[in-house]
Amino acid sequence: MADFALGKWFRPPLEDAAARLAALGANPLVLVVAALFAGLAALPSVAQGHFWLGLVLILLSRLIDAIGQVHAGAREQKLAAAFELIVIGSIPFAFALNDPSSSLSAALLLFGLITAGASSLFANEAAALRRSDVAICVAAFVLACLRPQWFALIAYMLALFCFVAAGARIALVLTRSGA
Repeated sequence: MADFALGKWFRPPLEDAAARLAALGANPLVLVVAALFAGLAALPSVAQGHFWLGLVLILLSRLIDAIGQVHAGAREQKLAAAFELIVIGSIPFAFALNDPSSSLSAALLLFGLITAGASSLFANEAAALRRSDVAICVAAFVLACLRPQWFALIAYMLALFCFVAAGARIALVLTRSGA
């Protein structure tokens, strides 16, 4: 998150926050785990219809993760990537729990997220792709928390994005390898 297009503006405050938290004993691993817990706390909030709280927890999770990534080593970066997928996957599940009539759209979105995640495993630009994918997912989840009645439409559109992105990555890998 810290390296996306507006990173030059966000990086200095993130570095400052990381330094202040490090002085208090919060190393990158602690922050990565805290981001996971904040993100997972959004699940019961959204499931129970507390969408504003869910929104705050999703954004807090992403902020903590971004701060933790400032000085993260390889181990913390790998954990953060795995935890990020867990948090991203938990949100459609939470919306399905909140409104079972949206279960089909949530299931399709989860399938799309898995497909996009799998396709990024063999793409050379995996880290950059993951950051942009996560930013798009978070934006969609923010909109869904603001307008929960739109969740099914948002989920279908995000799933379509995931499938198109995965297809493009697979096509790129196949054309690069000469297959």
